[in-house]
Amino acid sequence: MRPALLLLFCPLTASAAAPITLALSTRTIGCSKNDQAEFTASVERTEDFKPEVFPRMIAIWRWFHSAGGAKPSTLFELSVRQPGEDPQTIAVDSYRILGGDEESWTPNPRAADPATFKPPDFLRVCLNLDRDLPAGSLEGTLKFLAPAHPTGKLADDLTAVTNRSLAGPLLPAIPTTVTRSFTRELDFAALLLSSVQDKTSSGQTVRTRDTKAAFDLWLAPILRLPGFSLKPGVNWFTYFTPIAIEAHASTQSINRDTLSQNRIVLGPEYEFRYYLGNGAGKASSNVLRFTAMFKDASDRDFKVNEPKFVAEFRPVWGRANKDVRDPKLVRNLPTFRLTRGDKIGRRLAPFFGFETGSTYSRGIPSSALRALGPFTRGYLGIEAGLDFNRKFAVNTTQILYIRGELNNDVVHYMRNSAQWTILGSTPQFLSQLQFTYEKGQLPPFRSYVNSLSLGIRVLSSNWGPSR
Repeated sequence: MRPALLLLFCPLTASAAAPITLALSTRTIGCSKNDQAEFTASVERTEDFKPEVFPRMIAIWRWFHSAGGAKPSTLFELSVRQPGEDPQTIAVDSYRILGGDEESWTPNPRAADPATFKPPDFLRVCLNLDRDLPAGSLEGTLKFLAPAHPTGKLADDLTAVTNRSLAGPLLPAIPTTVTRSFTRELDFAALLLSSVQDKTSSGQTVRTRDTKAAFDLWLAPILRLPGFSLKPGVNWFTYFTPIAIEAHASTQSINRDTLSQNRIVLGPEYEFRYYLGNGAGKASSNVLRFTAMFKDASDRDFKVNEPKFVAEFRPVWGRANKDVRDPKLVRNLPTFRLTRGDKIGRRLAPFFGFETGSTYSRGIPSSALRALGPFTRGYLGIEAGLDFNRKFAVNTTQILYIRGELNNDVVHYMRNSAQWTILGSTPQFLSQLQFTYEKGQLPPFRSYVNSLSLGIRVLSSNWGPSR
């Protein structure tokens, strides 16, 4: 039986004569280390695996099996190239054939009918390299060298194989929930409230219905613009989001207590992310995040406007922040069982920042702006939450603003929510029923929220260049 494989980010390029397909990949089952790559030869369709193909597959296996006396670095030439960089050659220290012993690949001459022998239709060879592959997406080419082989030649179907999207080592992932900034291209929530009350007019009491709507929107069409997202050093990465829009609005008048913050914030963000090293000198799941933002915050009606610069620091402790393990990534591993810890996501993320800018008020005519004065504010907060197998989640956000423009007045904002997933559980699309309790103020501090709400939330990600 053909072994199950898990290939990540590995489009394959065939180079052998049909129907045999050669492939180069990384991060496969049994060959997943940063200093390993896997070569495979296979016949994809069962109807194509005919007796005339059997000797060709055996010849490929025999080339690897009979080369035990040769130095592996003289048998293979592996070349990898990062985007915009020169190719580099990585030597092969050793290799091993995965699955299928000698009896599987050679007919038994004592069998009653040797002509009925059928070899495997899939060959896997794990190459152990002399160093780690470079991080990120790579273009990799594996060539086979005949002179050093004991036979002095190659199998007819053993030709060079190229993978233009080879996956290099991945840095530890930051959970998508560990941020107040943008991690998805679209996050939209809608709420509709309808209430009945008695109103007295001209001495008469009339029963009326009042309906209000509130909307929350986070939109960033390009989360990371490739040309401006650089790698300044080892374990350093940058993420440039050219435009990010955060909007909260309700259809009721802006007064003391509303259903929404009634504000719109937009502008670019540039994040510097540094992965701390572990005992082995590799990147760990502990991350320091520094984000610089140029934002324009206004109320819903654009009567108060605050252009400002914001700087924020977020330390992320890996053990306290973890996403739910996606069961689709392990469904081809029959012996793997998800633990309770794999099914419970967690978040505990403090953050600190300051913002400086000026406040303007729209006058009459509407094009006129009146300066109300500059400000410098500091803020600190924490986000915490639990996610139960992507089905039900609870979250809380607590923020304290110290308003320098109002004699260091302290403003508290809190948002507690519970989400129940009702449709979809993929990175591309998710729909949730959301219950939220929100209280406090956020810049530009135009309206005060103290509300309970119930609505539908839709999330989407993995758009275009952000992938």
